[in-house]
Amino acid sequence: MIRSIQAHPFFADKSVMKVEPFPAQGYCNQTFLVTTSRGQFVWRKLLGKEVNREAEVYMMQLAYTSQITPALHLYDQEQGIMLFDYVEGVHKQSLSFLHIRIVAEVLKKLHAIEYDRQKVSRTDIMKLIDPSLPHVSQALQELHSFMHQPALCHNDLNPYNLIWQQCEVKLIDFEYAGINDIYFDLASVSVEFGFSEEEDVHLLQSYFGNMIFFKKKLDAYKTLYRVLCETWFEKNGL
Repeated sequence: MIRSIQAHPFFADKSVMKVEPFPAQGYCNQTFLVTTSRGQFVWRKLLGKEVNREAEVYMMQLAYTSQITPALHLYDQEQGIMLFDYVEGVHKQSLSFLHIRIVAEVLKKLHAIEYDRQKVSRTDIMKLIDPSLPHVSQALQELHSFMHQPALCHNDLNPYNLIWQQCEVKLIDFEYAGINDIYFDLASVSVEFGFSEEEDVHLLQSYFGNMIFFKKKLDAYKTLYRVLCETWFEKNGL
């Protein structure tokens, strides 16, 4: 493995000393920590064929301009490889009120990014879940009462996609990112970290500040997110 990585032109001026697989990896990639004479990098072998990698790269580049994701050094489409800066940190399985506020601020930065609509996919949840399910149908009816608020969204904010360095957090894995309602990202955080009603309200207050927010809209998107996750795991036999 070291020999094949060392052969890539990116490492021409760097000596590869160690290659270690990450213990917790996604289902669409094989990921390795590469230690070199000039720093550490994340080497990702891309496996998921359904992912729009060009859109993923574009969205990561946008996110990096706001300093909310590690730098992407290369995307080799032919070999199916991405290479990132390694950010040392931890994955938290629960969030304090302080950490909730930090996540809310990072999401506000992400959602405020301007983008080229021709380069970003629109996330169509209803292509992935059954709208005839009673709880899905009810959630959709609830959402009809609210204005759609589209923005660049991550869409998969599980604990392993947030890297914490004390009171700073970086987002990684933009494979499912796209244009979606901002409440979907908020719902993703709430579901993945098992927020209580109080924590949900704190998340919304942290994100919206003095602006009006809608707890029922968050709850509706939480329902859709849960069904989406269940459908994804069932589809992939997990």
